[in-house]
Amino acid sequence: MECKFCKSENIVKDGQRKLCQKTNQKYLCTNCGKRFSAKKGKFDKAVILFAISRYNSGISLARTAALTNRTFKTSVDPATISRWVGRFGNDYRRVRDRLKKNNKGKEIVSTKNFIHFGLVYPFILHQYKLKEFCIHQGLKDYLVSLDSWADKYFNSGMRCSQLKTVLEVELEEKRNYLCSAVGFVLGACTDLKERHALVQKYLLYNDTSTIATEVPVWAYDKKLGAICGHIDVLQVKSDCVRIADYKPAARTQDKRKVASQLYWYARALSFRARIPLEKIICCFFDEEICMEFEPSRVKLDLRIDSEISRNAKENQPVCNIPSAGNALQASAAFAKETI
Repeated sequence: MECKFCKSENIVKDGQRKLCQKTNQKYLCTNCGKRFSAKKGKFDKAVILFAISRYNSGISLARTAALTNRTFKTSVDPATISRWVGRFGNDYRRVRDRLKKNNKGKEIVSTKNFIHFGLVYPFILHQYKLKEFCIHQGLKDYLVSLDSWADKYFNSGMRCSQLKTVLEVELEEKRNYLCSAVGFVLGACTDLKERHALVQKYLLYNDTSTIATEVPVWAYDKKLGAICGHIDVLQVKSDCVRIADYKPAARTQDKRKVASQLYWYARALSFRARIPLEKIICCFFDEEICMEFEPSRVKLDLRIDSEISRNAKENQPVCNIPSAGNALQASAAFAKETI
């Protein structure tokens, strides 16, 4: 909810207005002092989310309207979708036409499903944004070549989410566009089981910096053994790489455990894509808050209990995937490779 006049989110309820057949809630903006009523739109947020994501996938407004009407049995016109894109489409609309022109005839996204511990994870890569905005050649090589060999090696070792090795971490609390994205998507979500995928989809198609979702990473550590995991959202902005993880009720999460999970994502990606750890930022977020930290500045405790040690030993990998640049020439032994 935001003020219609100054766009502030400092809104409080201010009584109700009785109409003939219903009652409208009134609101007061504590920022500018103006009062207003909340009117429900004609279309559900699910329709809006579908339409703006389809349009930003590269198709025309007319075709987007036709697809939306056929899918939801509604009657939205192209002009309305254009207004939605301007209001809800984040910042990708600024570069959409240029990227489409520069990559004419190429598929905008590529998808590869990976099976990890019995679950299917769809790795989706936005090829336009990777080409135009990513300046790290190692990261480009890694993401482009993932679908050619990751199936063979990805299921070795422990998941990053199993670890709790971060001893101290400095978390910076903020509210940014990631929170706003979750808030918008939750309004369009009818099944909470779908919220994770919808947040990823919204960011992939409507945010300029998001280049991939469900990115598989893995590596080997001398003390922990093989580790692996999936990065929820991978973003690039200038020379900085951001690893973002959607965590419902972020304030109540075990901060050290989540930070540990994201830290090892960063370590594995840093090794695989040849990116300095200092160039990577990690964060976890929900609709209210975004917790951010620098993985290069965390303090670790690598003392592990007997159960973790036994699991690491039992899941030692036997093959190697070289870091980006030599990804298609697998030759060295993974067990001898350390990060």
